Amino acid sequence: MQLAHHKPTATLLPYINRYYWGKSNTNEDSITMFPLVAGTGVDVYIHFGTSFYVDNQALSTSHILCPRQHANITTSGDIDFIAIRFNHGAFRHFSPINFNELHNSYVTVHDLWKEEGDILIDKLYHTSTIENRIQLLDEFFTLLLLKHQCTNTILDQAMRTIYQNHSTVCISELSQQLNISTRHFERKFKQEFGFNPKNFQVVSRFENTLRKLFFSPNKDQLSLILDSGYYDQSHFIKECKAYTNYSPSEIINLKDNSLHFYFTKTV
Repeated sequence: MQLAHHKPTATLLPYINRYYWGKSNTNEDSITMFPLVAGTGVDVYIHFGTSFYVDNQALSTSHILCPRQHANITTSGDIDFIAIRFNHGAFRHFSPINFNELHNSYVTVHDLWKEEGDILIDKLYHTSTIENRIQLLDEFFTLLLLKHQCTNTILDQAMRTIYQNHSTVCISELSQQLNISTRHFERKFKQEFGFNPKNFQVVSRFENTLRKLFFSPNKDQLSLILDSGYYDQSHFIKECKAYTNYSPSEIINLKDNSLHFYFTKTV
Protein backbone atom coordinates (compact mmCIF):
# COMPACT_ATOMS: atom_id res chain seq x y z
CA MET A 1 0.00 0.00 0.00
CA GLN A 2 1.45 3.33 -1.08
CA LEU A 3 0.46 6.21 1.20
CA ALA A 4 1.45 9.87 1.13
CA HIS A 5 0.12 13.34 1.92
CA HIS A 6 0.60 16.99 1.02
CA LYS A 7 -0.37 20.28 2.64
CA PRO A 8 -2.80 22.62 0.84
CA THR A 9 -2.04 26.16 -0.26
CA ALA A 10 -1.44 28.72 2.50
CA THR A 11 -4.94 30.21 2.10
CA LEU A 12 -6.53 26.86 2.90
CA LEU A 13 -4.12 25.71 5.60
CA PRO A 14 -6.16 27.13 8.54
CA TYR A 15 -9.08 24.98 7.36
CA ILE A 16 -7.68 21.90 5.60
CA ASN A 17 -5.15 19.77 7.46
CA ARG A 18 -3.87 17.90 4.40
CA TYR A 19 -4.62 16.03 1.22
CA TYR A 20 -3.68 12.36 1.47
CA TRP A 21 -3.89 9.46 -0.91
CA GLY A 22 -3.40 5.72 -1.08
CA LYS A 23 -3.02 3.13 -3.79
CA SER A 24 -2.75 -0.65 -3.84
CA ASN A 25 -3.70 -3.58 -6.06
CA THR A 26 -5.59 -6.83 -5.63
CA ASN A 27 -2.37 -8.73 -4.98
CA GLU A 28 -2.20 -7.10 -1.57
CA ASP A 29 -4.21 -8.07 1.46
CA SER A 30 -7.32 -6.03 2.19
CA ILE A 31 -6.66 -3.06 4.46
CA THR A 32 -8.75 -2.05 7.43
CA MET A 33 -9.59 1.60 7.97
CA PHE A 34 -8.08 2.80 11.23
CA PRO A 35 -10.82 3.40 13.84
CA LEU A 36 -12.09 6.95 13.50
CA VAL A 37 -12.50 8.99 16.66
CA ALA A 38 -15.77 10.84 17.15
CA GLY A 39 -14.64 14.45 16.81
CA THR A 40 -15.55 17.44 14.67
CA GLY A 41 -13.30 16.75 11.73
CA VAL A 42 -14.49 15.70 8.28
CA ASP A 43 -12.77 13.64 5.61
CA VAL A 44 -13.86 13.74 1.96
CA TYR A 45 -12.84 10.69 -0.08
CA ILE A 46 -12.74 10.42 -3.86
CA HIS A 47 -12.12 6.87 -5.09
CA PHE A 48 -10.62 5.94 -8.43
CA GLY A 49 -10.66 2.24 -7.52
CA THR A 50 -12.81 0.27 -5.09
CA SER A 51 -14.67 2.36 -2.52
CA PHE A 52 -14.81 1.66 1.22
CA TYR A 53 -17.30 -0.61 2.91
CA VAL A 54 -19.20 0.24 6.08
CA ASP A 55 -20.70 -2.78 7.79
CA ASN A 56 -20.28 -4.68 4.49
CA GLN A 57 -22.17 -2.06 2.49
CA ALA A 58 -20.24 -0.32 -0.32
CA LEU A 59 -20.07 3.47 -0.16
CA SER A 60 -20.30 5.80 -3.13
CA THR A 61 -17.13 6.48 -5.14
CA SER A 62 -17.09 9.94 -3.52
CA HIS A 63 -18.25 10.46 0.04
CA ILE A 64 -17.54 12.06 3.39
CA LEU A 65 -16.62 10.42 6.68
CA CYS A 66 -17.95 12.32 9.68
CA PRO A 67 -18.07 9.76 12.50
CA ARG A 68 -19.77 10.37 15.82
CA GLN A 69 -19.82 6.72 16.76
CA HIS A 70 -17.78 3.62 15.95
CA ALA A 71 -18.16 2.27 12.39
CA ASN A 72 -16.63 -0.85 10.85
CA ILE A 73 -14.89 0.54 7.75
CA THR A 74 -12.98 -1.86 5.48
CA THR A 75 -11.47 -1.98 1.99
CA SER A 76 -10.90 -4.63 -0.66
CA GLY A 77 -9.90 -4.88 -4.31
CA ASP A 78 -7.99 -2.14 -6.12
CA ILE A 79 -7.56 0.82 -3.77
CA ASP A 80 -6.88 4.20 -5.35
CA PHE A 81 -8.17 7.35 -3.69
CA ILE A 82 -7.40 10.92 -2.73
CA ALA A 83 -8.86 12.43 0.43
CA ILE A 84 -9.22 15.83 2.04
CA ARG A 85 -8.85 16.07 5.81
CA PHE A 86 -10.56 19.17 7.22
CA ASN A 87 -9.47 20.66 10.53
CA HIS A 88 -11.79 20.46 13.51
CA GLY A 89 -14.90 22.52 12.88
CA ALA A 90 -13.61 23.93 9.58
CA PHE A 91 -15.92 22.19 7.12
CA ARG A 92 -18.64 24.77 7.78
CA HIS A 93 -16.57 27.25 5.73
CA PHE A 94 -16.98 25.16 2.58
CA SER A 95 -20.62 24.09 2.56
CA PRO A 96 -24.03 25.62 3.35
CA ILE A 97 -25.14 22.33 4.95
CA ASN A 98 -25.32 22.49 8.74
CA PHE A 99 -22.56 20.43 10.28
CA ASN A 100 -25.04 18.55 12.47
CA GLU A 101 -26.66 17.08 9.36
CA LEU A 102 -23.42 15.35 8.41
CA HIS A 103 -22.94 13.33 11.60
CA ASN A 104 -22.49 9.59 10.93
CA SER A 105 -23.38 10.13 7.28
CA TYR A 106 -21.65 9.32 4.00
CA VAL A 107 -22.94 12.19 1.90
CA THR A 108 -21.58 12.27 -1.66
CA VAL A 109 -19.62 15.07 -3.30
CA HIS A 110 -22.61 15.63 -5.57
CA ASP A 111 -24.92 16.02 -2.56
CA LEU A 112 -22.56 18.61 -1.10
CA TRP A 113 -21.64 20.71 -4.12
CA LYS A 114 -23.95 19.62 -6.96
CA GLU A 115 -22.62 20.44 -10.45
CA GLU A 116 -19.43 22.00 -9.05
CA GLY A 117 -18.67 18.72 -7.32
CA ASP A 118 -19.41 16.67 -10.45
CA ILE A 119 -17.02 18.83 -12.49
CA LEU A 120 -14.28 18.38 -9.88
CA ILE A 121 -14.71 14.58 -9.88
CA ASP A 122 -14.54 14.48 -13.67
CA LYS A 123 -11.35 16.56 -13.74
CA LEU A 124 -9.72 14.42 -11.06
CA TYR A 125 -10.60 11.24 -12.96
CA HIS A 126 -8.95 12.58 -16.11
CA THR A 127 -5.83 13.82 -14.32
CA SER A 128 -3.24 11.15 -13.64
CA THR A 129 -0.52 13.08 -11.77
CA ILE A 130 -0.82 13.84 -8.08
CA GLU A 131 0.59 17.34 -8.63
CA ASN A 132 -2.28 18.22 -10.96
CA ARG A 133 -4.83 16.68 -8.63
CA ILE A 134 -3.53 18.78 -5.74
CA GLN A 135 -3.75 21.90 -7.90
CA LEU A 136 -7.36 21.08 -8.80
CA LEU A 137 -8.25 20.62 -5.14
CA ASP A 138 -6.54 23.87 -4.14
CA GLU A 139 -8.46 25.78 -6.80
CA PHE A 140 -11.77 24.12 -5.99
CA PHE A 141 -11.66 24.67 -2.22
CA THR A 142 -10.32 28.22 -2.55
CA LEU A 143 -13.42 29.11 -4.56
CA LEU A 144 -15.69 27.35 -2.07
CA LEU A 145 -14.06 29.24 0.79
CA LEU A 146 -14.76 32.55 -0.92
CA LYS A 147 -18.37 31.46 -1.40
CA HIS A 148 -19.19 29.93 1.99
CA GLN A 149 -16.72 31.33 4.54
CA CYS A 150 -18.46 32.02 7.86
CA THR A 151 -18.06 35.48 9.32
CA ASN A 152 -18.37 34.32 12.94
CA THR A 153 -14.76 33.51 13.81
CA ILE A 154 -15.29 33.18 17.57
CA LEU A 155 -16.09 29.48 17.26
CA ASP A 156 -12.96 28.91 15.15
CA GLN A 157 -10.84 30.67 17.75
CA ALA A 158 -12.48 28.74 20.58
CA MET A 159 -12.03 25.38 18.86
CA ARG A 160 -8.33 26.00 18.18
CA THR A 161 -7.78 27.07 21.79
CA ILE A 162 -9.52 24.00 23.21
CA TYR A 163 -7.76 21.60 20.84
CA GLN A 164 -4.30 23.03 21.43
CA ASN A 165 -4.74 23.43 25.22
CA HIS A 166 -7.05 20.54 26.02
CA SER A 167 -5.24 19.69 29.26
CA THR A 168 -5.38 23.17 30.78
CA VAL A 169 -8.18 25.18 29.22
CA CYS A 170 -11.16 26.14 31.38
CA ILE A 171 -14.38 26.58 29.39
CA SER A 172 -15.78 29.33 31.64
CA GLU A 173 -12.51 31.27 31.48
CA LEU A 174 -12.36 30.82 27.71
CA SER A 175 -15.87 32.23 27.29
CA GLN A 176 -14.85 35.27 29.37
CA GLN A 177 -11.85 35.81 27.10
CA LEU A 178 -14.24 35.70 24.14
CA ASN A 179 -16.50 38.26 25.86
CA ILE A 180 -19.58 36.03 25.87
CA SER A 181 -21.36 34.23 28.67
CA THR A 182 -20.53 30.59 29.29
CA ARG A 183 -24.13 29.54 28.69
CA HIS A 184 -24.33 31.41 25.40
CA PHE A 185 -20.96 30.02 24.30
CA GLU A 186 -21.98 26.44 25.10
CA ARG A 187 -25.31 26.89 23.31
CA LYS A 188 -23.72 28.32 20.14
CA PHE A 189 -21.00 25.66 20.13
CA LYS A 190 -23.50 22.83 20.42
CA GLN A 191 -25.81 24.41 17.86
CA GLU A 192 -22.96 24.50 15.34
CA PHE A 193 -21.19 21.22 16.06
CA GLY A 194 -23.67 18.95 17.81
CA PHE A 195 -21.95 18.68 21.19
CA ASN A 196 -20.71 21.05 23.86
CA PRO A 197 -17.18 22.46 24.36
CA LYS A 198 -16.44 20.10 27.25
CA ASN A 199 -17.15 17.07 25.06
CA PHE A 200 -14.81 18.44 22.43
CA GLN A 201 -12.13 19.01 25.07
CA VAL A 202 -12.36 15.33 26.08
CA VAL A 203 -12.14 14.19 22.44
CA SER A 204 -9.15 16.48 21.85
CA ARG A 205 -7.35 15.03 24.84
CA PHE A 206 -7.94 11.49 23.62
CA GLU A 207 -6.81 12.21 20.05
CA ASN A 208 -3.63 13.91 21.20
CA THR A 209 -2.83 11.14 23.68
CA LEU A 210 -3.33 8.51 21.01
CA ARG A 211 -1.02 10.40 18.67
CA LYS A 212 1.67 10.61 21.35
CA LEU A 213 1.46 6.86 21.94
CA PHE A 214 1.85 6.19 18.22
CA PHE A 215 4.80 8.45 17.64
CA SER A 216 6.63 8.03 20.95
CA PRO A 217 6.87 4.23 21.18
CA ASN A 218 10.00 4.34 23.33
CA LYS A 219 8.49 6.53 26.03
CA ASP A 220 6.73 5.17 29.08
CA GLN A 221 3.06 4.83 28.15
CA LEU A 222 1.72 5.46 31.64
CA SER A 223 3.69 8.70 31.92
CA LEU A 224 2.29 9.89 28.58
CA ILE A 225 -1.24 9.07 29.70
CA LEU A 226 -0.91 10.84 33.04
CA ASP A 227 0.78 13.87 31.45
CA SER A 228 -2.24 14.18 29.14
CA GLY A 229 -4.57 14.69 32.08
CA TYR A 230 -5.94 11.21 32.75
CA TYR A 231 -6.41 10.13 36.36
CA ASP A 232 -4.87 6.73 35.75
CA GLN A 233 -4.43 4.03 33.11
CA SER A 234 -7.91 2.58 33.61
CA HIS A 235 -9.39 6.02 32.89
CA PHE A 236 -7.66 6.07 29.50
CA ILE A 237 -8.56 2.43 28.74
CA LYS A 238 -12.24 3.16 29.39
CA GLU A 239 -12.17 6.20 27.10
CA CYS A 240 -10.29 4.33 24.37
CA LYS A 241 -12.89 1.55 24.30
CA ALA A 242 -15.71 4.10 24.28
CA TYR A 243 -14.32 6.01 21.28
CA THR A 244 -12.77 3.24 19.18
CA ASN A 245 -14.26 -0.04 20.42
CA TYR A 246 -10.69 -1.26 21.06
CA SER A 247 -8.36 -1.38 24.03
CA PRO A 248 -5.18 0.77 23.82
CA SER A 249 -2.99 -2.29 23.12
CA GLU A 250 -5.34 -3.48 20.36
CA ILE A 251 -5.47 -0.10 18.67
CA ILE A 252 -1.69 0.32 18.79
CA ASN A 253 -1.32 -3.11 17.17
CA LEU A 254 -3.69 -2.00 14.41
CA LYS A 255 -1.40 0.88 13.50
CA ASP A 256 0.88 -1.02 11.12
CA ASN A 257 -1.96 -2.75 9.27
CA SER A 258 -4.48 0.05 8.95
CA LEU A 259 -5.10 2.98 6.66
CA HIS A 260 -5.07 6.44 8.24
CA PHE A 261 -3.60 9.84 7.38
CA TYR A 262 -1.54 9.63 10.59
CA PHE A 263 0.70 7.05 8.96
CA THR A 264 1.49 8.60 5.59
CA LYS A 265 4.66 10.19 4.29
CA THR A 266 4.96 13.76 3.02
CA VAL A 267 5.66 14.36 -0.67
